Amino acid sequence: MKQLKSINSVTPIIIMLLALLAQGCVVGRVMDTSGNPIANLQVVALGACDGAGCAAHQTEVMINSEIQTGYSSTTNDDGYYMYDPYAYFVPAEDAMMMHPASGSPDNSIKLWFEQAGYKSVLRSYVPEYKEYADSNTGKKYLIATVPETYLCRDDEPDADGDTICDAAEKIYGTSYLNPDTDNDGVDDNVELYENGTDPGTLDVCVFGYCQSDVLSCMTDTECSAWLQCMEGCGEDDMLCPTQCGAFYQSPVIDSLSQCALDNGCAYVEFPDLPACVLPDATEETVGNIDGFWWVSAIQGSDYVLYDDCQRFIFSESDSSVIQVENSTLVTVNNSTETRVAINTGTFTRTTDGYLNLVYDNWAGYNENYHPYYVTDNAMIMHVCSVGTDSLCHEYGNLILTRSQFSEMSSADMTALDNALQTIFQTSLNDFTMIGTQNCPNGPVL
Repeated sequence: MKQLKSINSVTPIIIMLLALLAQGCVVGRVMDTSGNPIANLQVVALGACDGAGCAAHQTEVMINSEIQTGYSSTTNDDGYYMYDPYAYFVPAEDAMMMHPASGSPDNSIKLWFEQAGYKSVLRSYVPEYKEYADSNTGKKYLIATVPETYLCRDDEPDADGDTICDAAEKIYGTSYLNPDTDNDGVDDNVELYENGTDPGTLDVCVFGYCQSDVLSCMTDTECSAWLQCMEGCGEDDMLCPTQCGAFYQSPVIDSLSQCALDNGCAYVEFPDLPACVLPDATEETVGNIDGFWWVSAIQGSDYVLYDDCQRFIFSESDSSVIQVENSTLVTVNNSTETRVAINTGTFTRTTDGYLNLVYDNWAGYNENYHPYYVTDNAMIMHVCSVGTDSLCHEYGNLILTRSQFSEMSSADMTALDNALQTIFQTSLNDFTMIGTQNCPNGPVL
């Protein structure tokens, strides 16, 4: 997928109940790298504690081979922990107010997050209080919110060795392939957890490692338009980037995308799509399929392009490689601009029987085509999307035909529909028909 996908930088946790909390509260949240809250996790704050609950919650923890004394809180079912000095949400005997210890060189509270099965994290946080007013009582409260902390499971990979696993780096917005995202000489884990400074974002990472590509993009009409299209995608992080990437194409875009991927500044993944599940049927062998094929019908996920005039031109290079040119009509900018988008790539026959398609102009993205019905005039392919994490996700089913459905014989159409019933327990009525008439990218260009 030609896109620079970025997870938003960590922002302070602001929830509706904050306006009702007590003065001097310190509140935060702990999540796993899938975005799920971690409940019943012990958080130990190292600093000065005032309040009735300090003595009862005082505890010792081993941090970096050193025993330290702190004060414990426990996350609730939503992953939130709280040090509440005026017992608004905790019993009076548990009330605690945390603040930096006298003489603290960095004026911070240290927070220790530890849970079996996860990598422990020691995070420094300088309390930044904001004032909130209770509209019912008129009382004002001061709340310090710690940025969300994402704990890595013990077995999660850490490609750049900076102790922040790849999945967490993608959430924080740091490079998972470079330990120093902003290239300032300070590793991401030190900036994020010890110094409380910004270790970098997608923009910082891309400019730091791909400066020449960024500058080239600024002067390339297609690349700059592509970036504007991406920025205007809104909340749709699947279909819109797909359309932008298909519509705007140039070697400059490809170079920038590849550089961002190579340096871990961007990635292509599909966390919201289900894993690829193949039908319980035998895949067929694809022989020589040279020539022109329409995508006549599609059954797929929300981000699949359903534009008319989708076609493939195949050209077999040898027994293992098929060259491919794909084109379709793509519309962007609120349906005001339409053009024929052409993608070139290579199909490779794998030992497992499916065809792996790598496009020349879609860095970090490829597709697996599983053939379940192949004749001289029609093919049914189950397609899976594969990103930089090498995980396969559902794309959908494509029906490719040599000619338009209206020109196919009744025998061919009956055989095709019977195959759909047998393989997928479905029929043509369950597919979206793709227009193949009056196409500017037709057989005669």
